[in-house]
Amino acid sequence: MAGKTITVRIMARQQSQTDDPGLISGPSCIKAPGRHPRELRVPENVYSETPVYNIPNRVQVYRRYILGESEKKRLSFAKQSPVGEAGPEPGISTVLQLQGTATVFYLNSKQKNQRIIMAAKRMDLNKRTFLVLSGTSNPLGQSLALEFCKRLGTGSLALILDEDDQKLMKLKDLLQNELKSETVKVKTGQLDENHSNGYLLMEQALEESKDMRFERSIVLHNEGETATEVLLEPQTAQEWQLYVRKQLYGPVALSQKWLRSKCLEKVEKLAVNVTSSLLVRPLIYGGLLCSCKRARDMYFRAMAAEEARSGVSVLSFSPGLMAGHLTQCDVNGNEIRVEDVVANKKLLQLPRIQPMQATMKLLNILEEISFVSGHDVDYYDTFVL
Repeated sequence: MAGKTITVRIMARQQSQTDDPGLISGPSCIKAPGRHPRELRVPENVYSETPVYNIPNRVQVYRRYILGESEKKRLSFAKQSPVGEAGPEPGISTVLQLQGTATVFYLNSKQKNQRIIMAAKRMDLNKRTFLVLSGTSNPLGQSLALEFCKRLGTGSLALILDEDDQKLMKLKDLLQNELKSETVKVKTGQLDENHSNGYLLMEQALEESKDMRFERSIVLHNEGETATEVLLEPQTAQEWQLYVRKQLYGPVALSQKWLRSKCLEKVEKLAVNVTSSLLVRPLIYGGLLCSCKRARDMYFRAMAAEEARSGVSVLSFSPGLMAGHLTQCDVNGNEIRVEDVVANKKLLQLPRIQPMQATMKLLNILEEISFVSGHDVDYYDTFVL
C-alpha cells in the first residue's frame, strides 16, 4: 500500500445468541472466541491510532447494524474498496472506528472484504461556524438558538430567520445579552409570508461576512409550529398552499442554496431537520399535513445519500410530544386534542417534553453519543439516552 501507514488494532465481533439482536453495546459483546485482536496496516491519514472500538463508561448502543441481509437494507451506506487483508471468519463481523466521522463494519456477505462505511457522527460544536436557524417563533426555536450559539467557537456567525419580526428582535436581544459579542456575531432576517426569501437573506449575510473563514456550517430547519405546538392540519385550499410553501418549498430552496454556496465550498456541513414522529404517519385529521411532512423528511434523506461524499451530514430530529401542544378547534368548532389524533395508548403515556429538554437531547446526540447521517432520531429513542 503506497504512502506511510500505521498499525490499527481491530476487534472481531461475534454476536451471541443471548445478545439482543437489535443492539450492539459494551465491551462484553465485542469478542471473538479462539482468536486474538488482529492488526491492519492502513494509511496514516485515514484511521486513528487508538483502539478501534472504544466504549466510554456509559453503554453506547447502535440500531441493528450487524444483522442479516434484510436488516442491512434499512441502512444508508456507501460501498468502497477493501482496505488490506481483514476478511472476517464465518459468523464474525469486524468493527473499525474512523477519526470521529464513521464506523466501518466488515460484514459477512457473498463479496468478501466488502467495506461498508456507516456515517456514525459525533461532533465538536466548538468550531468557527456559520449557523442558519430558520424558525424561532415556535416554542422550540428560542432554546435551540440560545443553546447552539453558546457552543459555537470564536469567530462564528449566527443567522436567525423567522417571519415574526417582533419575536426576532426579542430573541436577538436575548442572544446579545447571553453571548459574548467577540465570540458569536448574530444577524436576523425576516422571512416573507411564503418563506421564499430565506436563501436570499443567507446569501446577503455571507456576502457581508465574506472575509470570515468558517470551519463548519450548520443549517437548522425549525419552520412552522406543527412539530412543536399545532396538531390540526390546514383546512382551506389557501392555507394548505401556504403551508406547503413554508414547510417544504422554503426549506428546500434554502438548503439547496446552502449546499451550493461558493462562500461555503470545502466547508464541513450539518443539516438538522426538526420533524415529528407523529406527523410522518397516517393520522386522523392530518392527511395533507402528514404528506407534506413525509415529503420533507424524504428530501433530507436524499440529501444525506447524495451529499455524503461532500462532507455533508444530515439528521432529522423529532422533539417528542411537546408540552405546548394545545387543544384546538376546527372550522366547525370541534375540539382536536392529542388523544384524538394519536391512537397508540403507549405514545399517549409518554411524558410531555419541554423545549429545553428537547434541545439538550439534540445537543447530546450531536456531541456525546452519535447519529447516522440520513436517519431519524426521536426524543424517546432509548438508544440515545
